[in-house]
Amino acid sequence: MREAVLSPDPEGETAKINRYHFQKGLRSMSFNFLKTLPTPAEIRSRYPLTDHGKAVKKQKDQDVTDVITGQSDKFLVIIGPCSADNETSVLDYVSRLARVQEKVF
Repeated sequence: MREAVLSPDPEGETAKINRYHFQKGLRSMSFNFLKTLPTPAEIRSRYPLTDHGKAVKKQKDQDVTDVITGQSDKFLVIIGPCSADNETSVLDYVSRLARVQEKVF
């Protein structure tokens, strides 16, 4: 049995489902939930970016914007999923992602 912490999504629906599982002692994908992780907003509040961190983020955001708008010739690959609460869906996604990887590299 694997142990995991619970990571709520920003939209809240998965977090509500997972909190229910956690509170009821239920399992999801063969994981036992140990505790609930803080939300992204709570993390940002506890650990604010330094000025250097803000500058790096601003530059990285611009780099991604340049790729998307065609201002850069770099190649951008965005990979998900953002949550993994259903084992069947995750396995399906991973198998499809593996085929994409073969085409990209």
